[in-house]
Parts: sequence; structure tokens; C-alpha cells
Amino acid sequence: MKKKGLFIDSFFATLFIGISIYLLSFIQFNSDLFNPIAKAFGDFKLTDIVFSQLRESPKVDERIVMVNIGYQGRDTIAKMINILNEGKPKVIGIDAFFHGRRHPDTDSALSKAFAKTGNLVLVSGLLENPETQTIDSMEFTEPMFMQHAMHGFADMITEGKDVFKTSRDCIIKDKAPQYGIVMKKYIEDTIVDGQYYSWEEDASHFKSLNKDSVIYSFPVKIASVYAPEKVKKLMEREKDVEPINFLGNIDTRQAGVSSNSKIAFFALDWQQVTQRQFEPEILKDKIVIMGFMGDTLGERSATDIFFTPLNYNYIGKANPDMFGVVVHANVVSMILNENYINDMPDWLNWLLSAIFVFLNVWFFSYLYYKMELWYDGLSLLITLAEIVVLMLVVLLVFNEYNYKIDVTIASVALFLTGNLIEIYYGIAKPTIVRFGKKIPVFK
Repeated sequence: MKKKGLFIDSFFATLFIGISIYLLSFIQFNSDLFNPIAKAFGDFKLTDIVFSQLRESPKVDERIVMVNIGYQGRDTIAKMINILNEGKPKVIGIDAFFHGRRHPDTDSALSKAFAKTGNLVLVSGLLENPETQTIDSMEFTEPMFMQHAMHGFADMITEGKDVFKTSRDCIIKDKAPQYGIVMKKYIEDTIVDGQYYSWEEDASHFKSLNKDSVIYSFPVKIASVYAPEKVKKLMEREKDVEPINFLGNIDTRQAGVSSNSKIAFFALDWQQVTQRQFEPEILKDKIVIMGFMGDTLGERSATDIFFTPLNYNYIGKANPDMFGVVVHANVVSMILNENYINDMPDWLNWLLSAIFVFLNVWFFSYLYYKMELWYDGLSLLITLAEIVVLMLVVLLVFNEYNYKIDVTIASVALFLTGNLIEIYYGIAKPTIVRFGKKIPVFK
């Protein structure tokens, strides 16, 4: 076959393959046999290998100090904050809600500790209306505590279903909903020091918000206090959601934590703080992020913990590896380092995929005509080799440049190209030619 004819045939074969893949995408394939495999690979991303296995163990980000609050009450947390304030940190962020009023003494102690904190950031939450499935209100901590603090919403984006809940992306900013609602939970009547206290449930306190204003996430708010110029550069990216470029974890000594994910942040346990088992100087002008990291550091817990790309078992994950508050610390570190992950634009992905598929079809078409007896074996070997090369390119580019190349379309097309070319040249093309001859215009 002449080169021109081969080029034209390859063009139409590429169209045939594209249409075939599009039609196949509508077929829903359900099988109990493949369901476990689908679950194992459904939450896997190729770039997870970079985070979990390829990157060197990270250096500690000395600007951030993690503090575990465990299951401690407000009186202990107030004591911890007073002690931490002695070290003069630049900002303290607390990833915990303080709903309702519990006891006059402990509430007063916590409020006074908050008031003495120079820059305090508390979490808020975005509330979804189950009927409209839209965010229409916000959840805040008890007003007596909020008056001393800034807030940032701490919603976590997760992927996957069932036991596979992986955090890969973070919300940077959002538009404020119409209302902010302060939730107050009912607590049982108590008698303290011979005096009777009773608190009633009250979820009716609404705070009007400017719905056109922009609200920021918890880690972005913390970073804005510490280094506002860094957050300004983040906003210039004009993205509401960013993929998290994970620096690492704390050494929790738990299953699922890979060697690449340890000691990225210095962590203090609540006992170390209350017993002053640390040097206050380590907090000077630092970011302190407080939150739940187990009853004590290193103790296994299923509360507020997620799978991340740093998980040692990046396929078929078994144990979640990172507490939510540590995920926030990774986001803060990413902002301060300006170490963002950039995604390939969709238009470029489609263009490069189309060129890649066409070149493969052209080459496979040549093999089909010139080496018919060897075609099946050669096409399979070439396909496998190209898939390996594509994977290596994705891993290398991501590891070196933090740039994500999406090869999903190209990979699927490449897997099907060998067989679809045989269908095109053996069935589709002869059928089209035969029917074309019966139409007077094409005779």
C-alpha cells in the first residue's frame, strides 16, 4: 500500500477507534468476579507510587509544630494553650469544634485562653442542605469562643467508596453561603461543687453572611496569618481546589505509614505540653496546629483519619495513614513552599492523546499489511512496551516537576488499538466499501 493510502486509512481507522471507545464507555460492566479487583484499583493513582515509594524521606518543616489534643476536655485544652502561648507562636490553629456551653469554669478558662492568643484560627464547617444538595449554611464553634478567633472551613475532599477514603485534594476558597448557624448540642444536667447546671439545646442562632464574600479554608487562613504574601500567590493561581503535594506525616508508628511519610512535622503530645516537657523556644514565631491525633501519639485510632497517597499499600489500601489535622499541615506547608502540583489542561491532554493514538494506528496499520503473520504477537509486545514507557514518563515528570500527565485516554486507546485495527480492516472497511459501491454518488 502506498504511503498516502496508508495515511488516509490510518486517519479513518483512528476515527473508528475513537468512536468505538466512546460507545464502549456507555456499557456498564458489573461482575462479582471482578468487583474486588475494581475496589482495589478504583482508588489507585499512578502518582501514588511517587509519594509512597520514590521520593526521598522529607525534611521536617520546622515552621509547623503539631500538638495532639487527644480526647482532652476544655480545661486541659485551655491549660495547653496558655502554656503554648508562653513560647510566643505566630499563630495557633485548632482543628476542633467547641459546641455549646458545658461548665461555667471550664468554658471561662477556655475563653480566657483564647483571648490571650494573639492569632487564633478555629475551624468552621460547610453544611449541605440534604434536599437541595447545596451548601447553604455554615457551622461555627460556640460564639463565646469565636469572638476571640478567625475561622476557616475544614471540609475534607475524599475519593472512593466503602472503606476506601483517600484525601488528595483540598478546597482553597468558596463563596459564603447565605447563613451561618451556630450549633449547640444538648448536654446532660450536671451538679458541680454542689451547684446545679442545666444547658438546653439551641440551634436557632443564625448569623447573616454576605453571600457574595469569599471564605477560606482552615489551612489557607492559617497560612495567611503567617505569610500573607504566600497566600496572595496562591490566589493568583485562581483555583478553588488544589491537589495536595504531600510533604509527609508525623511518626505515628502505625500500620499503613510508609517510610516516606514520617517525621515531616514535629509533634507534641498533650501530656508533653501540660507537663512542660519541651523547650518553649521551639514555638517562637511558629505555626502551632492543634487537633486530634489519637488518644496519645502512636495509639491506633479510627477517628478523623484518612488514606493518602503516602499510604504504604498504595493498591488495595488496608489501614488509613494520616489524621485530618496532619492533612491540613501538609496544605499549609505546600502553600508556604509554593510547591504546587500542576495538571495538564484538558485540551492539551486530548490533543496529545489524539496524536499519540494516530501515530500508533499508522504504525500498527503498516504492521498489519506488511507483517500479517506476526501482527498479533508484535502488536501485543509493542503495546505492553509503550504502556510501560508511558507509566515511566508520568512518574518521572511528576517526581521531577510536580506536573501531572493524564494518560488514561491514551492508555485505553492503546490497549484496544491492536484488536480494533483488525476489526476495522477486516470488517468495518470492507463493509463500508461494499455499501459505498451501491450508492451512485460513490460509484
